[in-house]
Amino acid sequence: MSYVTWAVLGILLFIGEIFTMDFSLSCVGLGFLVAALMAYLGFGFHVQLIALSAVFIILFFTLRPFILKHLARKQEYKSNVDALVGTKHNFYALSEDKKHAKIKIDGDVWEAESETPLTSGKPVKVAKVEGATLIVKQEE
Repeated sequence: MSYVTWAVLGILLFIGEIFTMDFSLSCVGLGFLVAALMAYLGFGFHVQLIALSAVFIILFFTLRPFILKHLARKQEYKSNVDALVGTKHNFYALSEDKKHAKIKIDGDVWEAESETPLTSGKPVKVAKVEGATLIVKQEE
């Protein structure tokens, strides 16, 4: 096969990798590019196939697991309501029983409850979220 054919097939496999994202087509595509190099240098078809196979096998069993491992790391980012737990805020309205308050967080008004009476002027920490109510504790 000519080196142009090997190169075009390798590039097509890289384009296919965009849609699969499992890095197996990239390994084969690099093998095809090495086979194209072998064809360009004048080696025979059997050497081209051996080069393709060797590169594919080496990359598939060494580089691919390494890449997948590092891309599959779980991100420990909290978002939405989960991001509120553990944060400290000041409340702007307190009920008469001093166990219910209103807290404004990023423009949103939340109802807050506490098991113990709250003291004005001290920030509260969000312990958990139950529906649309924040369960808060005042730090001493």
